[in-house]
Amino acid sequence: MLRAPTQSSLPEVTLSFLLKGNELQCFDINNDIVFLTGYTVQDILENTPRFNSLFHPDDNDIAPTIFSHTNQAKQTSLTFRIIQKDGRAEALSAAYT
Repeated sequence: MLRAPTQSSLPEVTLSFLLKGNELQCFDINNDIVFLTGYTVQDILENTPRFNSLFHPDDNDIAPTIFSHTNQAKQTSLTFRIIQKDGRAEALSAAYT
């Protein structure tokens, strides 16, 4: 689940990934992704742009944690920035297992 922490009125976005070989592929995402990223569901599902390229350059170190293939014993939360389609940076809060 992704959410802009400073704007509680923004919708939550839920993404589901499938491990295919050595890569994670997004296979399910709700339509609210466009409000947070500017990209459509189809853009994300077709890997245009590649999902991990949305991370702000200073937050690239978070991507391996989020996309790790290891199981999490409990839900983990963190905050990071993404670069929206129009080039603006947006801080998001994520919870994942």
